[in-house]
Amino acid sequence: MAGRMKRHFEYGFTIIENRVFQSTAFDQLTDKFLYMTLIKFSFGKDSAFPSIATLAKHCLCAKNTIKNAAQTSGAERIHKEGKPSG
Repeated sequence: MAGRMKRHFEYGFTIIENRVFQSTAFDQLTDKFLYMTLIKFSFGKDSAFPSIATLAKHCLCAKNTIKNAAQTSGAERIHKEGKPSG
C-alpha cells in the first residue's frame, strides 16, 4: 500500500457488506472486484452504468477483462443470495 492508512475519510467511502467478501459465488478475483466497483457506482441504488473504460480504470485491468468478467461474474448469484440469517 502506498503510505499509511489514515484514520479518517478524506475522500468518502463505500460500504461493502461482509457477505460480498465472504462469498464463494465469484469464480475470479476480478469478478468480485468488478461487483464491488459497481456497488461503488450505484450510490445505494439497484443499478449503475459506468462505462467499460471507467470500470477497467477503477479495477486496474483491461477493458476485455471487464467484458469477460461481466459475462461470467458471480454478481447475479450473490445478489440473489440475499442477506444471511442470524
